[in-house]
Amino acid sequence: MATLIQEIFESAVVTTNYPRSQIDIFVQVMQADGGQLSACVNAACLALIDAGIPLSDYVCSVTSSFIEDTPILDLNQTEKSAGGPEMVVAVLPKSKKVLMTQMDQRLHIDKLEGILELAVEGCTQIMEKFDATVRARTAQLLTSYGK
Repeated sequence: MATLIQEIFESAVVTTNYPRSQIDIFVQVMQADGGQLSACVNAACLALIDAGIPLSDYVCSVTSSFIEDTPILDLNQTEKSAGGPEMVVAVLPKSKKVLMTQMDQRLHIDKLEGILELAVEGCTQIMEKFDATVRARTAQLLTSYGK
């Protein structure tokens, strides 16, 4: 998981601002109920933004799968144990660039496009929430510095 997170953020962090520097990302999973990698990627993205590290875009991640031929997002442990193939996707939502996909089982090629499109759409929705949260946090910081 650490290697995947490293590779994902190497593609997103604007490293030209930090020559000969190292940016360390530490995540700790306190409780696992499915979607740990996606949760770690999403948390790391917000932490980097809060720390002032420039990113080329938000990095959003989501898990997707099928349950009885119905595509679903953000599986919990119960849904994951249903036995369907799980795909973890990390995306730069504005450009729709897929940074990482990971599957734990085989998936028929006919279903791949549907599950991937759903995952990218899910990441776009996550990006909208991230953007609103970052803007609210920035406004809060500006207000507290103005006092």
